[in-house]
Amino acid sequence: MNFEVSIIKALQSLSCPVVDGIMKVLSFCFDYPLVIGLFIILILFKKKTEAGLFLIIEGISYGLQVTLKAIINRPRPFVSHSDILNIFEASNSSFPSGHSTTCMGAVVILVYLIYKANISRKNKIVSYVLVSLMPILCAINRMYLGQHYITDCIGGFILASIVGAGVIGFYVYFKNKRMIGDKNGKEEKSLC
Repeated sequence: MNFEVSIIKALQSLSCPVVDGIMKVLSFCFDYPLVIGLFIILILFKKKTEAGLFLIIEGISYGLQVTLKAIINRPRPFVSHSDILNIFEASNSSFPSGHSTTCMGAVVILVYLIYKANISRKNKIVSYVLVSLMPILCAINRMYLGQHYITDCIGGFILASIVGAGVIGFYVYFKNKRMIGDKNGKEEKSLC
């Protein structure tokens, strides 16, 4: 699609060694270091359940993302368009963006943590805004480097959002069901 190529070209018009270097570092950070770093932080802050949910979200999302890449097999922008720079080497196909999928998995668990946090409404809003900058920065990064179209990034975001909502939804449902069952069980015992 022409508009997707135009976005990439506009971003790459800013290309220079300094910006290229920053974008390469960001690309690295939006991959495995994001997963490992956030997992460690969650464990250190005694958020073991959320750490487990995060790994499940990332694992399922990764499996689906790899499968979709193999099925759809969309060429990367720098492959399809000779005027798009390949600033950072990548392999396999383009849709969906793996970095975007990984990033959104982190965003989903962070949004869940913010939702559960016992903080003021103002602080929650600020936290949501800050977390929402992650996927924007990730998408800009992926397009700037010539690795993905905007729809690849959106596809990764949607994929991880659906997986994340499903995993957290199942967890909350079964947690609530168990808690209700425990309460009913305790009430029944106290009546005897």
